Order: sequence, then C-alpha cells, then structure tokens
Amino acid sequence: MYSLIQIKRKSKNNSYKITESWKFTIIDETLFLDGYTKEKKPIKKDENSDLLKSKSIYDRLFTQNSNITEEETPLPEDVKEEALNEYIKKLSVKKWSEKY
Repeated sequence: MYSLIQIKRKSKNNSYKITESWKFTIIDETLFLDGYTKEKKPIKKDENSDLLKSKSIYDRLFTQNSNITEEETPLPEDVKEEALNEYIKKLSVKKWSEKY
C-alpha cells in the first residue's frame, strides 16, 4: 500500500509570511518524511526593503531539487502527531464482503 499524507502550516511575523509543508509516505504502517518545503515571503513590498523571498526544499526522491538535507529538515513533534492523526482518519473497518 502506498499513500501520502501532507501537513501544511501558515504563520507570519512582523516581516514575513511563512508557509511550511511536510509530505509523508506510508510504508508498512510507518510514516516516512519524503519532502519538506518552507517559503518566506516579505509582507510589505517596499523598494527600500532588503527583505528577500526564500525557499527551503528537501525532497528525498529528487535530491537535485533540494537545497537542505534531511538532517536540516525540521520535524516537530506536533507535526508528527498531526500526520499520525491524518493517517488514522484514512483507516476504516469493514467486513470482508465489503472489501471493494
């Protein structure tokens, strides 16, 4: 069975809008981190501002797309918990006659 779980978070501080996304693959009842993206965009577009847009990417399969390593990829406990809860939501209980 191959399945994918994605967790997205949005936040902002005084200077930036931040979007983070974690992608997990489910193999043998285990969720494995497959990808991570973090985008930082300046809130104000000011000509005199030195704030720059940035993007951090970890992709297990397409390493040429990555600009951070797996070790540099954050994986907070609350994200792990949310991914597990999303996985549990996908489960169902059926009789064999209801298989398809």
